[in-house]
Amino acid sequence: MHEPAPVALAPRNAPLGHVLRWRVLSIVAFLALMLGLLATAVFALFVPARPLTGLPDDPDVAAARALVHGTLAIPLGPLRFACALTGPAAVADLGHAATAADVARAR
Repeated sequence: MHEPAPVALAPRNAPLGHVLRWRVLSIVAFLALMLGLLATAVFALFVPARPLTGLPDDPDVAAARALVHGTLAIPLGPLRFACALTGPAAVADLGHAATAADVARAR
């Protein structure tokens, strides 16, 4: 059976750098990662993302939009974002929900 190698302990008055034996490259890489994360956070704070709006420029999408434009109300209530901290966002009433006849006509 092999015996485990004894662990060499540093003396109590040894400096922290000597005890931990950190490599300079590891410290520099860690600090670079932290600075990169900080830069990403600052960028996200001052340059907010543009919300996606509209429909893609596709002939099929344009034809479908022309077919149902102004005739079909889409109920989006369950798809709305609700924050656990502040509650659901206040939304204006967008009209009636689509009836079965509206959906059948749109198809």
